[in-house]
Amino acid sequence: MKASDIMEQYVVVTGAGHKNGIGYAIAEELFVQGYIPILADISFDDGLPFGYYTLDVADENEVSLFWDNMDDKNIVALANVAGITIIGKLVDYNLSDYEKTLNVNLIGPFLMSKYFVAAYPSSDIERYVINIGSDASNRPIHRSFAYCSSKAALSMLTRCLALDFAQDNFRFIQIDQGWVEGTGMDKSVIQQVWDLDQMPADELRMHMLSHAPMERPLDPKEIAVWIPFLIQNGSYATGSCIRIVGGLK
Repeated sequence: MKASDIMEQYVVVTGAGHKNGIGYAIAEELFVQGYIPILADISFDDGLPFGYYTLDVADENEVSLFWDNMDDKNIVALANVAGITIIGKLVDYNLSDYEKTLNVNLIGPFLMSKYFVAAYPSSDIERYVINIGSDASNRPIHRSFAYCSSKAALSMLTRCLALDFAQDNFRFIQIDQGWVEGTGMDKSVIQQVWDLDQMPADELRMHMLSHAPMERPLDPKEIAVWIPFLIQNGSYATGSCIRIVGGLK
């Protein structure tokens, strides 16, 4: 049985607390397609129209409590979107920053997936975990070794869990996207590059565009449309990585 056969279908979206982000764009698209999005993040913009929970995805106690609160809802999918990047030079890099990057980008999806699966030990419909990775999982990026390694590990986590649960009605899929302009992460990178190299934002943007064959950044909505599509059609795509990179090699 497919998720589309069930009424009142809920989808949990992490990292969805801010209107300029990928997570919120996914929540909006899910709503348009008839799903009920549940937003989870460490902070939220004012006036969000969807239900939300304050959640640190890297804190197992918080994650466990979150899923306990979901026991009356039919959660058909989980979109792990929450992510951070902390750039820097290896010799100056703090262990705590590396650990923080791994905790949010890798441990968070692991914990959210673990408790999602545990909540439905005998799932009678297909349920989906869609991890938002990054093209950084496929290619090295200057001074971004923490972010790149966390996303590469997320890719293997996705593939392994897809293998483990292929016969249990859970589907695991990853989306690796290219540069998305204007999100909280993008603004953080701009500030970090300025702090490290005093590179102005417009110069950094031109540098990013030079690596974009389509000569424009990716719009969050171009990622968001894939989530309901995969929930409805992605059964045999489990274990796959979909690259939305505008022609990058």
